[in-house]
Amino acid sequence: MGGKTVRILIIAILLGGLIWMSGCSPANEVKIGIEKNGGEVQVKTGETLAIALESNPTTGYSWKVVKTDESLLPQDGEPTYQQTSQDKNIVGAGGVETLRFKATAPGTVTLQLGYLRSWETGVEPIQTFSVTVTIQ
Repeated sequence: MGGKTVRILIIAILLGGLIWMSGCSPANEVKIGIEKNGGEVQVKTGETLAIALESNPTTGYSWKVVKTDESLLPQDGEPTYQQTSQDKNIVGAGGVETLRFKATAPGTVTLQLGYLRSWETGVEPIQTFSVTVTIQ
């Protein structure tokens, strides 16, 4: 093969890989953050609502569901955490925790999250997040 043919083949393989990987991203996912606190969001039945909020698990705090209607909007899997610091070696650096919820049936539900320590009982969350979700 000539040099030009090899370059074209490599480009074709890379483009094919990018196209394939783009198909692996979460389909039908509605992403929101702190800007929706106290607001409203609309999703369709079958879509996933992903809520990304600042978090720092080294403090013992994490986001937990305080209120939802499990028949309309159950949590979908465990929360994920992504450190946002450029230097991943910084101990105690914060990041973003993402919780996902699957819209299973039409309706309206108030979803409330609390930033709390799971072992502390009877203690109010130090931060809350609430959004009214309309599922079509």
